[in-house]
Amino acid sequence: MGLKEGVKLFDHQAKGVELASQLGSMALFYECGTGKTLTGLAIYDMHRASKDLDLKMLVVVSPKTLIETAWSKDIETFTDYTYASFKEIKDLEKCPDIVLINYELLKVRFAQVEKMLKNGNWMCFCDESSKMKDFKSLNYKSL
Repeated sequence: MGLKEGVKLFDHQAKGVELASQLGSMALFYECGTGKTLTGLAIYDMHRASKDLDLKMLVVVSPKTLIETAWSKDIETFTDYTYASFKEIKDLEKCPDIVLINYELLKVRFAQVEKMLKNGNWMCFCDESSKMKDFKSLNYKSL
């Protein structure tokens, strides 16, 4: 399970994955259309393969419009990972490899998200980070 066989990264994507292997946290400020989603999935795949982390889940916090158009499509195209929208998950103790949630739902269902995250080590991607630029905002505090 992981990236599908034959998936190739562009040089800038491979450099992003390499940088992520060296840092504890990071941000990708790539231009639109340069493959941030695939780079993020490759970073998750790299960390998931590491036995040191025992990584269970990736949580993607994204604007609602990008969940179907970018994340779902790219997860299906480039990986073999299981995924679901947070609102589709019935059992918070049996989650897929990747959980997609929008900023608004994160604020409303924070207690349930927190419960889900107690099931093991996880990684979080925040797509469209401008949504959390104000450290006093509820988006920022929820994250």
